[in-house]
Amino acid sequence: MKAAVLALLVLAPVSAAAATADEVYAIYARGDYEQAVRAGEASNSAAGMATAARAVLADDVLRDSPCMPCLQRAESLARQAVALDPHHAFGQVWLAVALGYQARITGAVKARMANTPAQSKTALDQAVHDDPGNAFAVSALGMSRSCAAGAVSWRDWPMARAKRKPWRCSTAP
Repeated sequence: MKAAVLALLVLAPVSAAAATADEVYAIYARGDYEQAVRAGEASNSAAGMATAARAVLADDVLRDSPCMPCLQRAESLARQAVALDPHHAFGQVWLAVALGYQARITGAVKARMANTPAQSKTALDQAVHDDPGNAFAVSALGMSRSCAAGAVSWRDWPMARAKRKPWRCSTAP
């Protein structure tokens, strides 16, 4: 009995330790999204929170239909990442992605009323400024500019291509 209590006392600090950003990403890469979110939140770091937001977004993409509360959760996690480190590019990228997916659900008018396109563009501009080599940031910014021109939407292109219709955007900034 004493040995069990002693073991619990020794192991308790280890289990309470926050995961590093690499550990959070490893959990995410395994596909255990909810565990990645919990680990990211516990890390209390910009990188951990950004990976948590990415995990929520990944889970949402796998759903049969969009989940607004999930996207709002991803937005909240990304905003926490940005608050912890405004120059962590992935926090800005996943914030822009969460806002963009929300705009797809709410529609162009409500998105513009909430200033969502401008918030997304500001986040992506900051991400590219802070990390010009970040492929996610650069491609998302390019996609947003294509949408602003009314040319393309990354959620529309597979269906448009299959139907041989031109690409379009529903929420141009």
